[in-house]
Amino acid sequence: MDTEGIHCTCMENELVCFQDIIKGRIRCGLLHNLREPVSQVAIQLAVLIAKIARVDCPREWPELLPSLIEAVKSNDDIVRHRSLLTLHHVIKQLASKRLAADRRTFQVR
Repeated sequence: MDTEGIHCTCMENELVCFQDIIKGRIRCGLLHNLREPVSQVAIQLAVLIAKIARVDCPREWPELLPSLIEAVKSNDDIVRHRSLLTLHHVIKQLASKRLAADRRTFQVR
């Protein structure tokens, strides 16, 4: 019986699970920075969120677009502006996807 193979498989699964938890925390933390007062930093955060969204949205980050749309409805002007800025960058990134499967995800039915 190959116990080392089983041990490695368990460790790999734990590592993948751990990576998913960390990625989730990073995504959540980025969305909590929509009140960033410095516009240059806010732009970079929006670009960073968009780059991550290109890879993870919508499969691994399904709450991104609903969260941004909800933030756009905020009474806080800076949150609304930063949300629109981020939404702009996210949509640009998602629209630039070239794979047929990715493009089908965003087609209107």
